[in-house]
Amino acid sequence: HRDLHSFPTRRSSDLLDATPQGLTAAFGAGGRLLAIGHADGTVTVWDVADSDRAGKTATLPVSPAAVRAVAFSSTAPVLATAGDDFRTRLWDLSDPRSPVLLTTLEPQQATIRTAMFSPDGQQLAIGSDDHSGQIWHVNNPRQPTKAAQLSGHSNAIRGLSFSQDGGTIVTAADDQTVRLWHTTGGAALATLRQPAPARGAAFAPDGRLLVTGDDAGAL
Repeated sequence: HRDLHSFPTRRSSDLLDATPQGLTAAFGAGGRLLAIGHADGTVTVWDVADSDRAGKTATLPVSPAAVRAVAFSSTAPVLATAGDDFRTRLWDLSDPRSPVLLTTLEPQQATIRTAMFSPDGQQLAIGSDDHSGQIWHVNNPRQPTKAAQLSGHSNAIRGLSFSQDGGTIVTAADDQTVRLWHTTGGAALATLRQPAPARGAAFAPDGRLLVTGDDAGAL
């Protein structure tokens, strides 16, 4: 965990000013690495372990289209990137200065808006403008296998999250619903109607509470 106030103002400004338009960002496990997805189709990787010497370690030429989702595995040096080219890519960041492309998942039918690894790092979920989600087994990130297709939304999926035990996934979409699914097989569990397009949802650590957020600014 990094407190943003721990970054000196000058350094934070330098980091932001040095990059093209950023659309999404994620910290790696331990807070050392920060990945930023950009409108020009690149992802920049930053070493922010020392806030006084935060610096870019690499630029990933992901695609010609905007990158709208980045996610780190919490158990391995693997980064997922996805966006307007309809594809999800997995990268090996064992050496943050020399990222290696591991694989590209089969394309979706539209922009991918969101991606997240399960807490144990064994699964990756993605949500797309084609109204669907997918869950992939990524215990071998060079050869992922599709575990489930999440079908039921009638508009773009904007956010998703795993329960802490990895057994349930929640998706939030522009169809004004939040839906819960089994991660094994993708069976639908419940549909929660929202007063406006849903933008995100997250489980409490103990799994007993679910928080949702919508386009009207309500939780």
